[in-house]
Amino acid sequence: MCGISGWWSFNRPLGKEFNIVGLTSGLSHRGPDGKSIISLDNDMLQLGHTRLSILDLSDSGKQPMSYAQGKFYITFNGEIYNFLELRQELVSLGHQFRSDSDTEVILASYVEWGEDCLFKFNGMWAFALWDSCKQRLFLSRDRFGVKPLFYLFDGQNFIFASELKAFMALHKEVKPDLDPEIISLFSNLESTSLTLLKGVKNLNASHSLILARYGQPHLKQWWRTSEHLIEVPSNYADQREQYRELFFDACKVRMRSDVPIGTALSGGMDSSSVICAMAEIQNSNGDLFHSRQASNWRKAFVLDYTGSTHSERHYAQEVINYVQAEPNFRELGLEKIEPEDLNRSIFALEAIQEPGLGPWLIYQQMRSQGIVVSLDGHGGDEQLAGYHFYCQAAFQDALWRWRGIGSFGDIQNVFNGLYDVADLPEGMSSQLPPSQLKVLFDFFRQGLREKVFSKPTLYQLLRQIKYLLNNRAFSFSKIATARTLPVGNRQSASIATTFLKKPKIKGYDYLNQVLYDDFHGGTLPVILRNFDRLSMSHGVEIRAPFLDYRLVTYAFSLPSSTKLGNGFTKRILRDAMHGFMPESIRTRKSKIGFASPMIKWIEAPLKDFVLDQVHSQIFLDCPIWDGKQVRERVVQAYRNFQPENVYKDWKYIQAHTLMQAFYQAY
Repeated sequence: MCGISGWWSFNRPLGKEFNIVGLTSGLSHRGPDGKSIISLDNDMLQLGHTRLSILDLSDSGKQPMSYAQGKFYITFNGEIYNFLELRQELVSLGHQFRSDSDTEVILASYVEWGEDCLFKFNGMWAFALWDSCKQRLFLSRDRFGVKPLFYLFDGQNFIFASELKAFMALHKEVKPDLDPEIISLFSNLESTSLTLLKGVKNLNASHSLILARYGQPHLKQWWRTSEHLIEVPSNYADQREQYRELFFDACKVRMRSDVPIGTALSGGMDSSSVICAMAEIQNSNGDLFHSRQASNWRKAFVLDYTGSTHSERHYAQEVINYVQAEPNFRELGLEKIEPEDLNRSIFALEAIQEPGLGPWLIYQQMRSQGIVVSLDGHGGDEQLAGYHFYCQAAFQDALWRWRGIGSFGDIQNVFNGLYDVADLPEGMSSQLPPSQLKVLFDFFRQGLREKVFSKPTLYQLLRQIKYLLNNRAFSFSKIATARTLPVGNRQSASIATTFLKKPKIKGYDYLNQVLYDDFHGGTLPVILRNFDRLSMSHGVEIRAPFLDYRLVTYAFSLPSSTKLGNGFTKRILRDAMHGFMPESIRTRKSKIGFASPMIKWIEAPLKDFVLDQVHSQIFLDCPIWDGKQVRERVVQAYRNFQPENVYKDWKYIQAHTLMQAFYQAY
């Protein structure tokens, strides 16, 4: 929705030299429809906002916004989807409103319920609220960390912003520098408070922060999904019906918008379910205007990796035909990649991993077509076991619960459909070389049921499974991250602890526990970080129905059999969507996910870019890595026609490109 910023100084008034003008301007891409800064607390506090107009397009919806005769001010990024219901409740309690925005509903909710207002919100948010009565700042992030918020506190200055790059525009006296020790981890940090900038911290998902004058930031985790699990029906048919009702309502409230909306469609189960649900909602509700739902929702944007096994165009076309959507295809081939696009996507991402060039381009196209809201399918895989590596957890459950050994066959059936080893998407991350990978696939496909029922001793079976797990053909992200952290780095231990020491949920089997961990502290936080930055770099807001907290708590209250079962991943979603989407998509077993054809790109269109980077003097002189060794490996790999070996060193190239972008930004 927007970009937010702020600075509370304890030792001098903010003015001409020390201010948040640059900090706020550094977020203009997040809110291209307007920029505002206000000074409060005798010029000791400044709040900034860059606006992406979605709800209440009038000046009444501008931020920072005040309430109760200026006693409270807020700068807010996100959406509160149930704001209409909350507004009605607040009006009945005596509150009056000047706007039709969800922002004012947050202010009134805080006045009425205090910090507990967070539990009332169904949405995504990062906000900072100034309470002049208590002389304090109240910052909050949504339950699952959809919207970002970073802060710096040095004892005299508290500064916050929506993105790291904005901090680079601060006055040199308080401007943070890149942290070489953090960069050297080459790790995803989304589940920690660490960032790439010294002294700048990430306010974690489901956390709030309170800062009183001359005090220290007080952090509090206000939400834990495990504390809100519910009792679900024992009958699967009833579970399915309730899941469908929740999913459709999650889509419906996310269609509330005063501007047209679209969707990023891959042709996979999750994004296809979203647009098919939108079509059903429109067909069954008719009059969308009075519920503040967008009447124009039919534009579907499809990224087509032409000439690659990553292309899902034909699947997306089936869905487009089914719902009569307006197709917008963005082709990205293997012939040419613009270096400027690559650099800009890396800078937008603010992370050291594969560049999100494909999604960056698709949201660029959305914006060019006048679409600034996209309903996407993020979160379904981590709730409902959509990835191949979740089969590993299900195998372990089937083994340890010996009485359920018959479920091996069902899990094997699921695994069979996910990938053909001869047709793995390029760049698929694996811990085993292709020869061993094929052996593993053959084991699952041909021998598993036979091995289980040919009466081997339990000891022999345990040894076979233990070997597979120890070799980690497909490692869960949190374990893989912890194991790759460099020894001797002072931050490694704390990060490893964050990833490996997760709360154990009572009554969970291994699969549900893995899903819970991956959703809250593994794969999903990284995906949310990536897609927020890539979409908002073009001023496009992503809304994810699968992240509706009602749906999340319901999904994590369900048994594993509703997720991996009957020969499918995401069993309950597939069954819930029966009759609402193309049957070929609903029963599709293959999966590509978010991977891009990086190895193919490195082999041809990115070759000159890669070689230019590793030969640059700045790259060679960087103290974080041995530039000469990396250059020699890369050059040798190209000579031997081994782009996959160049890919192994991509992290250094991305880190170098990102660091230069940060230094050159301001």
